[in-house]
Amino acid sequence: MIKENVLALEKVQAWSNVTQFAFVFGITLMAPFFQQQVFSGIMVNAMLFVATVILGVRAAVILAFLPSVIAFSMGTLPVALAPMIPYIMISNILLIFVFDFFRKKNYWLGMILASVGKFSFLFLMSHWIFDIISQKTISTSVMVMMSWPQLLTALFGGMLAYGIILFLARNEVSPDKGV
Repeated sequence: MIKENVLALEKVQAWSNVTQFAFVFGITLMAPFFQQQVFSGIMVNAMLFVATVILGVRAAVILAFLPSVIAFSMGTLPVALAPMIPYIMISNILLIFVFDFFRKKNYWLGMILASVGKFSFLFLMSHWIFDIISQKTISTSVMVMMSWPQLLTALFGGMLAYGIILFLARNEVSPDKGV
């Protein structure tokens, strides 16, 4: 039943791809305004999962570049994390590709493996980068931000995305019906 519900959303044709992208894009743009890693991380990850399912990998990858740049430009991403921005983008893309590959067999397997992959990549990169370029006090706090919170926000984002996907599939949401 779970697989059928997720796959049903992919068949919803009432909503144009442009409108779907605008919806997901808008929510993704709003995420950095929360200024709390837990909330913004969950929202961003949820939208990456949702975009992968309803829009496909290409559109999701486009979205993967936005959140960290927006958060940095708004000042909600600490300056100390600036060197991590390319790696955050890569980790978002990794999340998308791993999820897309495995979700066709099992949503939960794909979501968990994608979350663990994103977390592992960011954890390793943060240790490598900040051991090289920064003071130990800064690098310790940055490495903590790039460790377990990344895993939790990706997992909770995947759970939230599942609820959104089921809602959209069951209600065949379209611009005429509203969200």
